[in-house]
Formats: sequence, structure tokens, C-alpha cells
Amino acid sequence: MRRIAPLIIRIVTTVLILAAAAMPTAAMAAGPQPTATGDGSPVTVIHPPAGTAGAFGISDGPGGVWFSHGGTLNRTTPHGIDEFPVPGPTPNTGTLAWKPGGPLWFADRANSRIGSIDGQGKIHTYEIPHPAGAIAVPQGIAVGPGPNVWFTDFTGGTIDRLDVRTGTIDVHPVPTPASGPLGLVRGPDGALWFTERTAAKVGRMAPDGTFAEWALAPGAFPNRITVGPDGAIWFTELNAGKLGRIDRTGQLTEYPVDGGPVGISTGPGHALFVTLFTDKALVRVDTTGQVTGRWLLPGAAGPVQTTTIGGAIWVADPTSDTVYKIRPHCG
Repeated sequence: MRRIAPLIIRIVTTVLILAAAAMPTAAMAAGPQPTATGDGSPVTVIHPPAGTAGAFGISDGPGGVWFSHGGTLNRTTPHGIDEFPVPGPTPNTGTLAWKPGGPLWFADRANSRIGSIDGQGKIHTYEIPHPAGAIAVPQGIAVGPGPNVWFTDFTGGTIDRLDVRTGTIDVHPVPTPASGPLGLVRGPDGALWFTERTAAKVGRMAPDGTFAEWALAPGAFPNRITVGPDGAIWFTELNAGKLGRIDRTGQLTEYPVDGGPVGISTGPGHALFVTLFTDKALVRVDTTGQVTGRWLLPGAAGPVQTTTIGGAIWVADPTSDTVYKIRPHCG
């Protein structure tokens, strides 16, 4: 275990730059409004502020729905979009995660760190231990229990724990070296479940720190993972065109879903919602693996992350740099 102090922001130019990192950019506070995509359509399109990076992670959070956007964290509100610059050299924000009552947590994939932002825009960052000459790339994040934030290190092949009280990070190597741990979720059994994209496996880290792994077909490309409405662990297999399910007994079942399934979340109606990267759509899937609804995403080029917030399904498409809000009850 290593003491990791919050990253000290170096003053590069003027105090104004530091102030900008702690408050929304004035021009974005009155940013673009969501617009409907047709009479009666359940899909609303939100265009982020102009930038070189695409919208990626998406989550509920303090004061609104948030999405990551390269070097910024963006909050949607009824009045527009607030944009919060992340301090440091060329940040590349990724996955977001939130536990009500706390700050929003984010991954910085370019600077070997994770960080948090509160409702006023105050940012703290924490460096992830990594060998000299290498880089840690945080991906999935799970907040809690207690003052702990867990995350995967894709390049380090580890499941890591940040103790927010002490600033220390524990590192837990995954049994399969260079397996590419990606998505992360806390299961009903208290264990952490994760996808291993490079190794084509799904892993489980028990509360006592022991690991188990389930092998998939070579090249399956497991991606995102969630707890399903049935209490089982569900995940996507992008290249295999499948959804995977692991029940409480450890039984693995797979269901074919065409169109490039990548993102997955549990939503209203005792259903799963899955983004289709190739078909540029969102589908609703029941717990027998049957597709029961489909929404085409206008202008989409490769929808990835999805989450359920307030009965609506939100999707981030980094390729088209667009955020979508879908109301399943209208579909």
C-alpha cells in the first residue's frame, strides 16, 4: 500500500486558469438545449460543446446528468450545459460513477489517475501507482462501500481500491496477466465483477480478495457489465454478438444479439438496455435474452456507454460526439 496524495496542480500561466478549473465556463452555462428529434419521438439529442474529444462516460451526479468529454466534465441542466475543465496535462476523461450524497468520480485515462468533482466544480485527483515508463489506464469505477472507490487498471491488469480518507491505493493483480480489465460492477453478493477484454474472460473478486474467472470464446471482446433486474450479472460481448449472464450459482449463459452490443444497463420494465455499436441503436432486452424494443439514434456513429437515470436511458456516442436521452415508455 502506498501513500498517494491528491495531485498538486502546477501553476502554468495565471490564477485565472486555476479558477476556470473550479467553475463552469461562462459560455457553456447557457449552452445548447436538448431538442426533440421528431413529433412523438422518444429520443432527445444533446450536442456537447465543441471540442476535439467525443462524449464518453455518462452518469447521474450532483446537480444533473454528467458526461465526460476529453479534458472536461460536463453537466446537463434545464438551462444548458456546464463545462468544468480538468486540471493537468492533456486530460482524457472516461468512465464516470456516482453514489448519491457524494462527489462524481471520473477516470483520467491519459494521466494515470482518478478524480472526483463536487456540485460546485471542486476537483480532486489521485495518482495511480504504476511502473516507471508505463501508464495506468483506469476504466470501470465502483463507488463504495464506505470511503472506498474501486476501479480497474486496463494496462496494469489490476483491480485497485482508493481509500478516500487516507489517499492510499491498494493494488490487486488479476490472475490472468495482461487480461485488460475493463467494466466493473458491485454484485448483490458483495463481490466485484469485471470484464477482461483482452483475455476474453469475466472475473469476480470476492470480498476476501480471492478471484474467479469465466472463459468466453476467443476474441469475444467482453465490454460493459451490470447487475440485471433478475440479480444476475450481465455483460456484452461485442465481437461475438452476444449478451452473457452469470447467475448466483456461477452458471454462464449466452444470448445472441446482433448489431454489436457494447453498453448495458438495467432500466424500467424489468429489462436490460443495450447499445448497438454497429446498428447505431439502443435495444431493450428481457431476462430471457429476447429483444423487445428498439430505438434508432439519429446521427449516431458508434454508441458506447449507457445508464439509467430517472426512468430514462442515457447514451453517449464518442464517435459522433453526441448524448442521447431515450424515454422507453414512449417507444
